[in-house]
Amino acid sequence: MELMPVPRKLSSSCGIAAQFGFDEDIRSMISEDIESLYEIKGMEYKLIYRNT
Repeated sequence: MELMPVPRKLSSSCGIAAQFGFDEDIRSMISEDIESLYEIKGMEYKLIYRNT
């Protein structure tokens, strides 16, 4: 896992992002503490979960 600033493509506000690999069902990672989850494909970010 790597912690980094949230990429500017996703948000202009300051925040922390975690980049990690995960081979299981991503729904098991979802909790109320997570704002959103993106899948990185090449240079693109695909939204897969947003806490509303």
